[in-house]
Amino acid sequence: MALLLVFAGLSWAQAFAEKDYKQLILGKWRGVGRQCDSAGNCKESVVDNISFEFFQDGTLAGLENDEDHKLSYTVEGDVVTIKDSNGFEGVHRIVALSDSTFLLKNTESEEIVKMVRVVEEAEDSVTEKNSELIIGKWKAVGENCNEAGECVEIIDSQWIEFQKNGMAKMTDGGKKSSLFVYRVNGNTLTLLTNNGRKVNITILLINKKEMFWLNNKKRQKLVRYKND
Repeated sequence: MALLLVFAGLSWAQAFAEKDYKQLILGKWRGVGRQCDSAGNCKESVVDNISFEFFQDGTLAGLENDEDHKLSYTVEGDVVTIKDSNGFEGVHRIVALSDSTFLLKNTESEEIVKMVRVVEEAEDSVTEKNSELIIGKWKAVGENCNEAGECVEIIDSQWIEFQKNGMAKMTDGGKKSSLFVYRVNGNTLTLLTNNGRKVNITILLINKKEMFWLNNKKRQKLVRYKND
């Protein structure tokens, strides 16, 4: 338990915060190191079965030595506060947080711990197929499309890149890329936005070249981008 408390309709125009820790922290993480420096070099490896899952509703599920712990957390700026069921509170500061690595410093002991994101494997064949096909960079090219792929509205300069670790980058026009969390379950693509919304998009068709999905009752067309 001690170590746990140490760790202790979407539109294309919607902007996502570039360093939104509340969004980046979501998902499942595994502890891999203790007594680390700010570069992620650790003096001690974590060999026990320790993992954490941060949920959108502010709850945190922790597993340590096969024992489950139910915690709660808040994120204010780069400060993460974790509380257990007995009211014990641990305050931590984010040293580094990306889509794959998480360094967290206990403000009392000043120890830095290291975590890596856990990527869950797909359970069914449809999910596995779509999860694999969706990986890569896509360009949005049309909206209000028919089943033949002909679109009433043309979209330009809008890109979305799905990564294997469950994160995605989106750019809209000349704006900087921003990160958000995604999940694929069967034909449903779920996006977790930085304002706490969960948006479900239906994948109508996906192959190696193009993808059609139904977003906010609008059929949109994307084509896979190849950097020749």
